[in-house]
Amino acid sequence: MDEVVNVFLVNFPNTKGYEMCVENADGSYTILINAKMSSERQKEAYLHAVDHIQNHDFEKDYLSVQQIEAEAHGLVPRQEAKPIKTYRGNRQVEAWLKRVTSDHEKIRRQLDARWRRNNRRAEMGFDFFDSELEKLENRTE
Repeated sequence: MDEVVNVFLVNFPNTKGYEMCVENADGSYTILINAKMSSERQKEAYLHAVDHIQNHDFEKDYLSVQQIEAEAHGLVPRQEAKPIKTYRGNRQVEAWLKRVTSDHEKIRRQLDARWRRNNRRAEMGFDFFDSELEKLENRTE
């Protein structure tokens, strides 16, 4: 397995969940293992998550989570990953990527502006609160 895998022991709220595995945006994976389980059960949970990665289960968007888990536990035969449909020409792909990237950048700028505006409002609110608190403290002296 050549993939980058980050593994963390996490205190889950209960012992019903054993592990959680996610594919990150950069193509690496993160496995969260329930720290409240025995070391033997933690090892089983880790191997189960690695099995999902090795079997390319994150690419099987045509299957439900229940179907993927049934495959992982050997309840049904594994299905091979279906080929990914692609655009016919590079021009179409490049145009789509350019449009998506531009839309993403526009949304990111809007969110940054909103965050800065809300942050300034919060700072003004704290300044107002501090000045009112100071006035009250001066009255009591």
